[in-house]
Amino acid sequence: MSELASGKKKYGAAVKFAVLTLILVQNTQAMCSPTLAAIQAAFPEADVTVVQMVNTIPAIVMIVSSAVCGPLSRKMGYKWAGLLGMAFALVGGIMPAIYHPSIVAVVVERAVFGIGYGMVFAMAIAACGDFWRGKETTTMVGLVTAFAGVGGIAYSLIAGWLTDISWTAPYWFYAIIIVWAVYYAVFMPNYSDLPKESFAAAGDGGKKKFSLAGFGSKYWAFLAVTTVCIGTMTAFINNAAICIVGLELGTGATVGLVMTGFSIGLMLGGFAYIPVYRALKRIALPCWMLLYGIMLLVTMLFPSLPMFFACAFLCGIAFGTINAAWSDMANKKVVDPHRSADGSSFYVAMQGVGQFIAPFWLAAVAAVAGLTSGNLFYQWYPAVVILIVSAVVLIVLAVVNKNKVEYERDEPVDEPDQADDLQQAAV
Repeated sequence: MSELASGKKKYGAAVKFAVLTLILVQNTQAMCSPTLAAIQAAFPEADVTVVQMVNTIPAIVMIVSSAVCGPLSRKMGYKWAGLLGMAFALVGGIMPAIYHPSIVAVVVERAVFGIGYGMVFAMAIAACGDFWRGKETTTMVGLVTAFAGVGGIAYSLIAGWLTDISWTAPYWFYAIIIVWAVYYAVFMPNYSDLPKESFAAAGDGGKKKFSLAGFGSKYWAFLAVTTVCIGTMTAFINNAAICIVGLELGTGATVGLVMTGFSIGLMLGGFAYIPVYRALKRIALPCWMLLYGIMLLVTMLFPSLPMFFACAFLCGIAFGTINAAWSDMANKKVVDPHRSADGSSFYVAMQGVGQFIAPFWLAAVAAVAGLTSGNLFYQWYPAVVILIVSAVVLIVLAVVNKNKVEYERDEPVDEPDQADDLQQAAV
């Protein structure tokens, strides 16, 4: 493949960092969590669950906003759609510091932030597939995940310091988005001009109509599996605080330190994804899933604060590499390249769905096994079984099938065959 087609020559370091600014905007969400206790003190009449919505509402709103990013980026272009997402994030991020007559107003403002939160996240993943090809896409997805960890660590620490001044102080720091937006506006191209031969161009007279067949059946299967697995892995994130405090191993501040360990692991996982993936290929992803499941199991059997720190760190590494791999696949598993941005957008949206519904269905599965919330780890039991069994099955399949899967190839799939497959799928 030529240097131009791989994206190495045409879209260099300046454009790469422009894409990374999208994830640095998305990760300003990390500044919210350290403020929750102070917000509760500022609004003592507010129910705890309403205060928690200040932190959770962006993840709910992103389900919708991320799903529309594919069509939006095609219509407006990456530069203008990205700046629109940053504008929502800036306004919704800084408004709680300016206008906060009630907790409801703060929640609504955080919902506005959630619109931008979902948009920039989806666009960061989609851009990796639109502006680069093959291994260069893989490298960019790894960097996006790594910068997610870097941003999470930095923003959490900054918010922790600023919260000692006032609960509103961290929200003033959302002005940092202006810096990222200026850089993005200067260096981000509006559209990628890398060639995109596709079924849409070859088989329908050049009219790029939206068609579910353009994604391919493998993509939809991939989306269903990753939604379940991502939800399963959030069992640690959703229950760490309950388990640590419930077992009297620490306080809320201790939980914050444990989750910082997860963010550090997430950063390292993003950087490790590229060399580990190139070395282990197909077997890399199930090995990380197996590690995640084993760490949950060992922590359940031998609960202690050092064990929770180790679990957070190693699960963070595993989640970072797994998320990078799936983000890469979300770009490359779409059959029609013109639908790759939509594929990334739907993947990000379903991440939100998986995280939102996970506590409910994990609790339901645990209840079938006779486990209730009286057991602090009750949601971990089904998560451990799902992760370990899935990992073993995938390892066996990886050993049996030694060929590279399609998303590992630098070269595009032969277009005439692709068109035939799509036409058959549409029938």
